[in-house]
Amino acid sequence: MHISATKTVYLLVTISTWTLLLRPSYAQPSGLRQEIQQALQNGDISFAHKDVNGCLAMLTDDFQGTDIRGDHFNKAQAKESLTKEFSPNPYLIISHSISSRIVDVVPAGQRASVLYHEHLSTILVEQSMLHRHVLTLDGLRRSIWVKTKNGWREQREIQVTSRITQDGILKSVQDKR
Repeated sequence: MHISATKTVYLLVTISTWTLLLRPSYAQPSGLRQEIQQALQNGDISFAHKDVNGCLAMLTDDFQGTDIRGDHFNKAQAKESLTKEFSPNPYLIISHSISSRIVDVVPAGQRASVLYHEHLSTILVEQSMLHRHVLTLDGLRRSIWVKTKNGWREQREIQVTSRITQDGILKSVQDKR
């Protein structure tokens, strides 16, 4: 019996699709994805308003992160970094926005592995008003969230990819996959 290449590809795609759809590990508890997405959106809003405590509200007290360079940081260090970032600097920030979107959630009891995409865009002008710059950062983050008495909180995070542009010119691409 001979099966054409087209039929073989069609069969493999169909089997793969049904395998993904029926895989029990992807069955998410009601509201899990929405609750974590809401926590990310609250963090995004806090970032736009330069609210350090609001940005940190989604983190557990024992939070540990790893940036794209492999440097490790905890919640206190994240607070210090955000405070510095939100303090006055030689640039006048005209627009500062961030958006996070969940790509994948894999629940495991009181924990969940979450992959999310983050997009940061900043428009700034040098204090001398001579130059206007548009900075963008796109990246993927893999994180572990835990169910607490206050809802789902991020406990671990690893920045997986990073793509930075300035004025439309690619400045940096890093991928740790």
